[in-house]
Amino acid sequence: MNVKQIVFLILGIIFLILGLIGLALPVIPQIPFLITAVVLFAGALPVFKKRLMGTKIYREHGCSIVQRFKILRDILGEEELEYMAEVAEEMSDAGDEAYREDGWDAYSQETETESEAETAESSAREK
Repeated sequence: MNVKQIVFLILGIIFLILGLIGLALPVIPQIPFLITAVVLFAGALPVFKKRLMGTKIYREHGCSIVQRFKILRDILGEEELEYMAEVAEEMSDAGDEAYREDGWDAYSQETETESEAETAESSAREK
């Protein structure tokens, strides 16, 4: 571990502790501290960074946020972020294709038709 990773690890532990204190005390906000701890741990531990970047939530939401803020790009490393953005885009496209191939659109249309029929029946009974 180099000095940068050690500093990120120590800061991550401090922010994690502050976030956990925030869970017990309503005066201290916990979410910003916990998110900061996750980012710092990802900057300190390559295994944690790989696991974080592999999650669906990161691919859908976190990747675009990290690309907007220079400090996050500096902590997490720009080269890997560019690669993850490409992977996320490919996975998103593949997910859209799988969604269409599985016929979910047809299923949702069938469900809407059934609910419309049930609504018509219930209104007919009320009359």
